[in-house]
Amino acid sequence: MPTMNVTQARNELFSVMNSVLENERIVVTSKKGNMVLISEEYWEEIVETIYILSDPDMSGAIKEARETPTSELKVFDWENIL
Repeated sequence: MPTMNVTQARNELFSVMNSVLENERIVVTSKKGNMVLISEEYWEEIVETIYILSDPDMSGAIKEARETPTSELKVFDWENIL
C-alpha cells in the first residue's frame, strides 16, 4: 500500500481520490496516527463480509460448502429461475 503524509495527501487530494476510487488503498500518516483511505465500494464489501461471517449459521454453511467436493455440487439453472 502506498504511504504518504497528511500534507502530501492534502496537496494531491484529487490524485489520491482517483487512486482510491480505482481500488487502491493508501495509508496517510500524521503525528496523531495513521489512517487508511479506501473507496466506499470497498468499505461496503468489508461491512458485508463482516456481517456474513458474524452469523453463525451462515459461516457454518460457508464452511460446509467449502468442504464439499465440486463433483457433489448442484448446478443451478439460472435461465429457468422463475
